[in-house]
Amino acid sequence: MLILALTALLLGAIIGERKKAEQRFADEEARVRLILESTAEGIYGIDQTVVCTFINPAALRILGFTSRDQVLGLNCHLLFHHSHADGRTFPMQECQIVRAFRTRKGTHCDDEVFWRSDGSSFPVEYWSHPLLRGDEAIGSVVTFLDISQRRSFESAIRESEQKFRAVFEGAQLGIAVAEITSDQITVNSAYRSMLGCTTEEMISLRTFDELTHPDDLERDRKAYQPLSRGEIERLHSEKRYLRRDARVVWASVELSLLRDATGIPQYILGLAADITERKHAEEELRASERQLRAFIEDAPVCVAMFDREMRYLAASRRWSTDYGFGHADLTGLCLYDLIPGLPEKWRESHRRGYGRREENCIWARTSGFGLMALSSG
Repeated sequence: MLILALTALLLGAIIGERKKAEQRFADEEARVRLILESTAEGIYGIDQTVVCTFINPAALRILGFTSRDQVLGLNCHLLFHHSHADGRTFPMQECQIVRAFRTRKGTHCDDEVFWRSDGSSFPVEYWSHPLLRGDEAIGSVVTFLDISQRRSFESAIRESEQKFRAVFEGAQLGIAVAEITSDQITVNSAYRSMLGCTTEEMISLRTFDELTHPDDLERDRKAYQPLSRGEIERLHSEKRYLRRDARVVWASVELSLLRDATGIPQYILGLAADITERKHAEEELRASERQLRAFIEDAPVCVAMFDREMRYLAASRRWSTDYGFGHADLTGLCLYDLIPGLPEKWRESHRRGYGRREENCIWARTSGFGLMALSSG
């Protein structure tokens, strides 16, 4: 009797532990099933013959099926991985999912398609991991995502980049984009042509320092620092570059600070226009003005040159002497202020001179202002 009682107690303990183990297993299985049921990724399992052994609701939804019965027990490769995007047959022996359990190595792919139940395809990213029982591979678990939206975004980005590149390289203005946190810079062909450099030479901000005229370098560096620190948003300057062939080029440069979504400075955009011809024309004009002023100042007669407001631009020494102005510099002074009692007939003559030539009054028009030269013998 004692032996029977002990045996009964032992069996009861064993049965109790077994039930607890079964309950733990059931609880664990329920947790796993809950995860599979709630995840947004498609998940399915296959055995060694590529037959579907389980599939979660997300996978059914993505693939366009309404019931597990439409998938369970069927060959997954033949059901929704049978062809390439262009319609060519996808041999099963080339399928990476199948290879995963045959080689016992996990795999990842994002350049293939799965096919929906309605016959349409979608770009897919999947991960396949073999299921091992000891040393034996008994199948694989596959997790996948429909990446159609990502591919659309990537296509839009590529299209945007192509448009930007076309504008960037086709622009007549020099364009440069510099990364603030590094020394890298991207320069378009117009800028490279202006500076006489190759693409390989224009990859570093240091190249711009090397090409900047020595007399402008320190001023440029001081002006650039507040922009790179985000203290100012824009900077305009006219500067000289010294090309590789030793020729000086003048450029009008506009720099703009570009920030990321959080407001942190990321890039500096530079736009540059070659103004060498304008600078040469301005210098030639200044030289011509100097020559004209010298001619007027040294003229042996009374002659003066005024703007539309009758302010002196230049006057001969004899003019200053004969009219009692001594050797004072009359530039910028108004004739009417210096001679308040100037007869009205002379004032009227000046006004008529704005429209046509008068005796002893020569009127010349230039862009932006007029010049009147008065002379007396």
